[in-house]
Amino acid sequence: SCSWPMAAADRDWITANPIINNENVAFIASGAGGQQGVYLKLPTDPCRMVVDLNTAIPEGSGNFTVFSDYPVGLAGEAVAFVGDGGDDQEGVYLKLPDNPVWKIADSNTPISGSSNFFRTFYSVSYDGSMVAFAANRPLSFGGEAGTIGSTPAVVSAVVDALAPFGVTHIDMPLTPQKIWTLCQGKKAASGGHR
Repeated sequence: SCSWPMAAADRDWITANPIINNENVAFIASGAGGQQGVYLKLPTDPCRMVVDLNTAIPEGSGNFTVFSDYPVGLAGEAVAFVGDGGDDQEGVYLKLPDNPVWKIADSNTPISGSSNFFRTFYSVSYDGSMVAFAANRPLSFGGEAGTIGSTPAVVSAVVDALAPFGVTHIDMPLTPQKIWTLCQGKKAASGGHR
């Protein structure tokens, strides 16, 4: 059950797929009264606002004006999200417990190895130590990944974690279904002893 931090008249819908990390859930919600924000639900606490339209944009001007309907990133109580503000301010931000909101990248952040800047942000992920995101630059059909160099490290870490199941290789994308199926297949092949 979730005790919403918005007034009953303002509650309307969850605009982004909820993200679950252990028993914690983070999501973006909008209300009929114009309220919008990123919210976090812990098993022992009511839903609480992480950031909303009254939150100042770090290293920017003014407050957030909208939160993209892409899923947020969640690790424990830390939430990464895509937020927008006036004057074409858009970026990826991170809110750690008991800390201010931090800017990870925005439209003023140069793309490594390029003369271009990040522009439109599409998705974000957070593992507790690294934030990864996808973004486009203007007039581009291809994406620029924010931490694409970490992709091989993530795949390697997943293969290492699945080594007890006999997994030595896995192809991208890493989906929960693919990992589950792979583990179950290896478990069955070993006679179910893992």
